[in-house]
This record gives sequence, C-alpha cells and structure tokens, in this order.
Amino acid sequence: MDKTKTKKPTTKKGVTTKKTTHKKTASKKVTTPKKATSKKVTTPKKATSKKVTTPKKATSKKVTTPKKIKTEKAPKISKLEKDFKAIVEFLKDDKKVSFISYEKKKERDYEHDLVQALRLGLGRYKTGYQKIGATGVIDILINNDIGIELKLYKGNKQVFDSLYRQFTTYYPHPCKKLVGLIINPTKRENSVIRDEILDQLSKYKIPKKKDYEIIVKKV
Repeated sequence: MDKTKTKKPTTKKGVTTKKTTHKKTASKKVTTPKKATSKKVTTPKKATSKKVTTPKKATSKKVTTPKKIKTEKAPKISKLEKDFKAIVEFLKDDKKVSFISYEKKKERDYEHDLVQALRLGLGRYKTGYQKIGATGVIDILINNDIGIELKLYKGNKQVFDSLYRQFTTYYPHPCKKLVGLIINPTKRENSVIRDEILDQLSKYKIPKKKDYEIIVKKV
C-alpha cells in the first residue's frame, strides 16, 4: 500500500487548512484480455452420400432351344436295286455257287449248273434260261430285268469283246442291270482278271458303272 504524505498545514489569516495530497497510485497495467482466438470452426463435411447402386436387373438367360438336327434321309432303295444286290451277293458266295470242272466241259454246261443253283437258292425270283429278247438271247434273265452273262475265260480280249457286245445289246432294255460271271479254269488270279475287265469297261459310258458287276470264279 502507498502511504499518504501529510503536508503541514498553512494558515491563512488564522485558518489552518489541512491539505492532503494523494500519491498517485500506480495504475496497474491493465492487460486487455487477448481476443479469444476463435477456434476454427470446421464445418462438418457433407456426408458424401454413398452411391446407391441399384442392383442390375437379372438378365434372363436366353433360352436357346436346341436346333433340330436335320437327319439326312437315307435315299430310298428301289426293289430293283435290292434284288440286284441280293443276286450279286449270292453269286459271290462260293458255298452257294460253285462249279466242278471236267475235261470237255463247255460254257453251256456251266450255264446249266448256274440255273440250277439260282432256282434252288433264289426260288423267290423268276429265273429264265436262254431268254429270247428283241435284241438277242440272254443267258439268264431274272425277274425280266436283271441279266446274267456267263463266260468261260480264254483270255481277256475274247471275254471282254463278248461281254461288251452283249452288255451294250441288252442294256438298258430288257436288262436294267447286268452281271458278267466269268469261269476261270486257268492259273491266273481271279482278282487280276476282274480288274482288267472292269478297267476296259470303264472306258465306255454304256452301260453305266452302277448297273453292272463282274464276278470271277475259279474252277
């Protein structure tokens, strides 16, 4: 605390006045309060709305109906084709058709043997022997449309010339199909003789390849 000094009183005309002087009080340093630093108000970030993914529409799988597989229809086989095939298979079978050779046996003798075998094994077919047609005499005619010409092998040229002449004479009427049956009494292989005759026939357009067959049998 500051002490107050008291001056001596002065008298004025007998009046004494007491003068009191006050010592200046040291003013306390007024510290102005610091401005409250306003805290940086961080405005809350806007809540980023999560992207709402709408579920994709379930794509309905395209139901593919299996394509119908086009099954190729087997070509219809005519009765003539069936009969021709059956006769060829019968003639190729050595158990059903075989020949016995003997000295001086002629071509006509082999024809008789063949007719007997056909009538026994293929009784369902109409078999005609030495059938006389408009163009000549056919050795064997089955069902009036399948001809069989039997030849005794004496060499390629002789057999081929005879077969080709008869094939072209009887084809396509009355014979729609033809079989050349060759009896082979020689040592030559059946397959070799057959291939040679087929090769020669293939050079000509008549008869058509699908309408004839060559069979060679050893005796």
